[in-house]
Amino acid sequence: MLLPLPLSTVRERSLVAHVALAAFQSGDGSSHLLYQLVRVVYLSYLMSEAGTRCRDIALFRDAERALEHAARKASETSLWTLAESDAELMEEVIRAYDSQLEAIQKYRFLECLGRLETLVTKTIPQRSRALFESEIPDMHEVGGE
Repeated sequence: MLLPLPLSTVRERSLVAHVALAAFQSGDGSSHLLYQLVRVVYLSYLMSEAGTRCRDIALFRDAERALEHAARKASETSLWTLAESDAELMEEVIRAYDSQLEAIQKYRFLECLGRLETLVTKTIPQRSRALFESEIPDMHEVGGE
């Protein structure tokens, strides 16, 4: 549990993120792939909170807004795409995510994954708004320790 994640896990999770972003960049996104990108943003944030290559909270807030914009655009036009600047922002998040996956200890990753599940199944639906929409909640109160 103190060792890093197995390389196969890192590659699999990284591949999912990269494929989802590539699909959006080519105009072939979907609601499922958007959900995968949302999970990447939130999990990267949680891993930052857990001490793996901490990033500025603005990166996660901006990425969340970019994905919300893509969802609104899709509901209006049925096109699942990201604006070029939003795609560049997601590339930055995914680069951070990849580095975090390579560095995080397995037990910390599992803790973050548990907190992510709480966020996407309970906290965000109860709040009826995105995680970073206004204030940043105390993550220890959100399925934390």
